[in-house]
Amino acid sequence: KEELLLNQLKQSNFEGISGLVSFDENGDRLAAYELLNYRPTGWTVIGSFSANTGDLTVDTTPYWQFGVSSSMPPSETTNCAAGYYKDVLSQLCLSCPRGFSCSDGVPQQCSRGSTAQRKGSRHARSVRKDSICRPMEP
Repeated sequence: KEELLLNQLKQSNFEGISGLVSFDENGDRLAAYELLNYRPTGWTVIGSFSANTGDLTVDTTPYWQFGVSSSMPPSETTNCAAGYYKDVLSQLCLSCPRGFSCSDGVPQQCSRGSTAQRKGSRHARSVRKDSICRPMEP
């Protein structure tokens, strides 16, 4: 009986007092969430997320912990690990390209006589004196 009830519950959806009520395959409720942001004036709702649709809406520019209000997080919050660099346009951490070293999060072309053997290398490796770095892949 319990399994039958659970299966029926998983398949149901209806409009409740807090919005659409539905459940995932595990029986967990797919809820709607408010995105709260702490500002000097206190907590403020700046957006919402619907687990039913996967929609994320941000209505107001977030205020970050470093006292900055901007649509993108400050660089201090998104430093990249060794072997990665931060793409200027997307602000994403990307794997260091072949022929470059990214030990400090910034791509540095390998010096003559050394090369990074694979993408994501932390450090350039020494090779024969007549070898040169491979060019950056497009």
